[in-house]
Amino acid sequence: MDARTSEETRNEQVIRTLYSLAEAKSKDTPKFVSLFTNDGYFYDVAAGKKYYGRDIGVTVDVYATAFPDMHRELYDLHTIGDLVLVFAADAPFSKSPVQGAKAHADRHGLRVVSEALYPLSATDLAPFIRSLESINPDILFFCSYLNNSAGLLRALNQVGLEPKIVGGAMIGPQNGSIKAQLGLLLNGIVNYEYWLPVPKMMFPGVADMIANYQSLAQGAGADPLGYYVAPQAYAQMQIVEQAVVGTRSLDDARLEQFTRNNSFKTVLGDVKFGQGGSWSQARVLQVQYQGIQSGDLSNFKDARTQAVVWPSSLVSGALIYPYAKAKRNV
Repeated sequence: MDARTSEETRNEQVIRTLYSLAEAKSKDTPKFVSLFTNDGYFYDVAAGKKYYGRDIGVTVDVYATAFPDMHRELYDLHTIGDLVLVFAADAPFSKSPVQGAKAHADRHGLRVVSEALYPLSATDLAPFIRSLESINPDILFFCSYLNNSAGLLRALNQVGLEPKIVGGAMIGPQNGSIKAQLGLLLNGIVNYEYWLPVPKMMFPGVADMIANYQSLAQGAGADPLGYYVAPQAYAQMQIVEQAVVGTRSLDDARLEQFTRNNSFKTVLGDVKFGQGGSWSQARVLQVQYQGIQSGDLSNFKDARTQAVVWPSSLVSGALIYPYAKAKRNV
């Protein structure tokens, strides 16, 4: 017998409808937005931003454009009054980085000896790390999200596993609060970042923008550093501004054509888009965390503990190899 109230049943149906309307192949943005109450919002956890009103639709359109084959598989739903807990898998987000890593491994003649998944609901990740001891991999590539990333690095330290290189596509270590939580556990990890205050990335205007952001973030409960999202978001709006001025128009088609054909001056330097809308030159950083002495945020306010090791045009320091050496080199 279903003990749920009519309200809980209705709430579950709303959630299932929202998921259906956000599917890339059956997207209906206006209807998606219409299912939110006037004070309802969509919370983007990674960006730490809430979207209200018509802006809620932006989240659907952006993700559907970036991932035209996006499908969210609903594992289960639990309803308790107004609370609905959803267990879901975002296939493109979890699979694409792994596929890319395997392609790079193949290109460089590296053999993938194991590919394992862990449940997102897991709170104790030590058994997962311990299962890798018998394999003893040279490279351990993590594709993880927020709290899972912190849990994996704590488990790695607990178990004592020391591959030659560790890191890859971990969401979380870019955030100032997570950096402070992990502290010394980040030493030796190689992971992606979008911007850091290294000499070759101190483009005109970026220092002032970061200083202004950090002064506001203190009282807003936002990422205290802002290196992960703020420069990207600011640069995006600079591009929009320059495209509007350059075309003297708000017409989408004209703005799109202008953006494809021109380069832009931003706090991230000169930006130009290539075929398909991606950057014409690779701009995602690979960074090794080095020489971190504690979890104090001051360790991460400059480039001393965060060495850009790729791309070569932006390198700020040498990779300390292997991981065990970088881990202890404090």
